[in-house]
Amino acid sequence: MLIIFDLDDTLVKTSDCITHILLERSLHAMVNKGFKAHNFYQALFLLRELNKQASNAEEALKEFVVSMHEDFKFILIGKEQLTEFTLDMPILPLELAVETLHLLKKKKHSLCLVTIGKDSLQRQKLEKAGIDPILFSKIIVSEDKNKKPHYEKLLAEFKYSPEQVMVCGDRISVDLEPAIQLNCKTIHVLCGRGLSTKEKTSKAKITYRISSLVELSDLKELR
Repeated sequence: MLIIFDLDDTLVKTSDCITHILLERSLHAMVNKGFKAHNFYQALFLLRELNKQASNAEEALKEFVVSMHEDFKFILIGKEQLTEFTLDMPILPLELAVETLHLLKKKKHSLCLVTIGKDSLQRQKLEKAGIDPILFSKIIVSEDKNKKPHYEKLLAEFKYSPEQVMVCGDRISVDLEPAIQLNCKTIHVLCGRGLSTKEKTSKAKITYRISSLVELSDLKELR
């Protein structure tokens, strides 16, 4: 089988490790520019709670500013901080993610990575999380949120039919719906963005839902 993974909240704990810190930095930047937060930590708690149900941190930031009845200029101020990843941030892999990747590789499955973001940033996340890039036959990093062309490219390059491909990710609209359109099998990871009400109640025809990457080894196609 060809298994195509997402990175953020699928292999590494982006929401728990990175986004958690970046939202605090965003709020600090906004307050420094005049955003009125009478109690900083209560405001931060609200922002982080909104982020749990949002499709991305920028969406949470917009909803937060609107709920606080503040000027929309603060959205841009906060947004600038969301990409300010620094190497001092702790970045952890999902539980047993590294071991699971090695096991799948040992079973002769082909592993690929398709992730959205800046190339240098996404590769730094891999390195800090202790995930060796050599595990993947191909890594595609794109700032374009449409993953379908990348999936099509991988199927053609590695000569797999859709029935032989599984796509694993936490966001249904971004990671999995393009795979469904190509008739690939899909695995929804219930972590990070995958835990939002929007994702869990999606009517998309998902093949499997898992709470831990360890469960991949139990799927009949991957035994």
